[in-house]
Amino acid sequence: MAECNVSIDKKNLPGVKEVCRDFAVLEDHCLAYTLQEQERQTAQPGGRSRPKNFESHLASNVNKSKLVQKDLQVAKKLQEEEDQWAKVQCQKQHNDLERQDNEIAKEIQEQLVRQAEQQRQQEEKDALESNFEEEYFEDHGGGGIQPVCARCVRLKR
Repeated sequence: MAECNVSIDKKNLPGVKEVCRDFAVLEDHCLAYTLQEQERQTAQPGGRSRPKNFESHLASNVNKSKLVQKDLQVAKKLQEEEDQWAKVQCQKQHNDLERQDNEIAKEIQEQLVRQAEQQRQQEEKDALESNFEEEYFEDHGGGGIQPVCARCVRLKR
């Protein structure tokens, strides 16, 4: 048996319903052609048809029924595969969104921790400056007087 090396673009494959519909149209066309050929072959020259063999007709119906059953099984299998693929894609998308949400939440949490640490450091710095100024004025007796030394002026800023 010859090997077929055909690449299939899976992104542009038609859906199962569309394939089944197209297949049914082709099958109907083949059936119509077969029936026309049978009618043409059994027609008498005078325009009247000969009676068809009952066993042949029955066998034809059985074969057609088996073909329809097989086609139905194939269509169901294809639909199940397509449904499973869609379910997997949906789960992948859900997992990607969940991962992105977790990353964003982690970034926000880290930012909040940094802001809290900066605020704590600023409050400590402000408290140290306030304590230093109070101690300085108490030690130098300048209750309401502004500091005049360069060091105190820098600390005041």
